[in-house]
Amino acid sequence: MKKERIEWVDLYKGILIFLVVLGHGFQGIASDNSLNTVVSFSSILNAKLIIYSFHMPAFFLAAGFFARSLYTKTNISYFKIKLRRLIPPYFIWSFITALAMQLASGQTNSGLGLKISCYHL
Repeated sequence: MKKERIEWVDLYKGILIFLVVLGHGFQGIASDNSLNTVVSFSSILNAKLIIYSFHMPAFFLAAGFFARSLYTKTNISYFKIKLRRLIPPYFIWSFITALAMQLASGQTNSGLGLKISCYHL
């Protein structure tokens, strides 16, 4: 038996995901110091600040819509199934992201690559 999806929740989360991507794009633009003299730069910065002011609480609200169904499934096997389902994509995506950041580190505003440092005591 397949559960029916709640369309307005999917739309709500889709809009939030779009805003997160947009906010991160604005963050990249805002971290580029060469745009400080451009007049429209302040509107990009303001848009980023507005998006960042509510997008995470809005995601928590969306998660809260289904908290009751999670409450009814509070047994250890449920969490083991969730972990087995979520951990492999987490590590795969982390590897892909780290690789992309390393390859593009010379082209980004803040050089986000893997950094190996040696500290001498």
